[in-house]
Amino acid sequence: MITTRDTVLTDIVPLGELALEAITSAHSSPQELDEVPQSPLILGEEISLRDDEDMAPIVAEISGDLAGFASFERRSMARSAHVVEVRLLVHPEARRQGVGHRLMEAVHHRFEGHSSVHKLVMIVAADDDALLRLLESASGWVREQRCRSAWARGAGRVDVESWANVGVCR
Repeated sequence: MITTRDTVLTDIVPLGELALEAITSAHSSPQELDEVPQSPLILGEEISLRDDEDMAPIVAEISGDLAGFASFERRSMARSAHVVEVRLLVHPEARRQGVGHRLMEAVHHRFEGHSSVHKLVMIVAADDDALLRLLESASGWVREQRCRSAWARGAGRVDVESWANVGVCR
C-alpha cells in the first residue's frame, strides 16, 4: 500500500540515502553526480529543510518503506514568488508501482486553493519518458516550452521541457 505524508526530522538521512541511490537513474535531475553531496545527511538536509512549512517535501512510502518524494522550491525573484518548482524522485525499485501518481495527488492537495502559490512548474528532461507520461496523465499539467540542449549530461546535452499547472492553485 502506498501512502504519502509530510516529512519529519527523522526523514532527513533516509531522504538523502534515497536520493543518492536514485539520482544516477533519474533522467530529469539537472545535477551531475559530482555536484551532489555524497553525505546522506547533507543531501537530506538540502532536500528537506525549508523555512516555509508549505515547501516541506512530501514523502511516499510502500508498506512503511520510503519509496519517493516530491520537493518544492519557491522562485526567489519578487515577480515570480508565486511560482513553485516541483521536483519528483522515486526510488528505482519502487518505480512503476504508482508512487509517482500518489505523489502528484499529494502535490495537488498541498497546493489546491493555496493563497500565495499561483503556479507549479516542473522541469523535465525530454527523454524522461516515465515522468512525461505521468505529467500528461496528471490533472492540470500542460507543456509550456521545450529548450534544445539545455542541460549537460555527461559529455552530451539533452533537451528539457517546462511543464506548468496553474489550475491547482485556484
